[in-house]
Amino acid sequence: PFLPRSLRNRMLSTIGGGPVDLDDPVARMISEATEHYAVKLPPPERLTGTQLRGLHMPVYAALAGRSALHNGARAAAVARAEIPDPTIELWPNATHSLPMEETAPLDRTILAFMAAHDS
Repeated sequence: PFLPRSLRNRMLSTIGGGPVDLDDPVARMISEATEHYAVKLPPPERLTGTQLRGLHMPVYAALAGRSALHNGARAAAVARAEIPDPTIELWPNATHSLPMEETAPLDRTILAFMAAHDS
C-alpha cells in the first residue's frame, strides 16, 4: 500500500503480462487490494520435498508458461518429481494471470479433474 499507484500498476502489468484494465472487475479488485490490503500474518511456508511426497490426494497444478514470478516448466518438473502421481498442466502462453486469461478452458479442466476424482 505504501507504493505509488503508478509503480503498483507497472508491477501488476509485469505480473499480468499487459496493461491493467480497471474496467475488468477482477483486475480492479486486485488493483484495489494492492492499495488497501496489508498482510498481517506471516505467509505460509513452502512445502518441503518430504511433505510433497507425503501427499495422498489427487493433485492438479495449472502452471503459467510465461509467468513473471516463476519458471513454469521448472515448476512442472519439480512437481512431477516430488508429488505422487500429480496431474500437471503447463499453459505455455499464459502469464501469472492464467485464471483470467484462460477462464473457460481452465474451469472445464478443473471441473473434469474434480469429477474424475470424486469419491
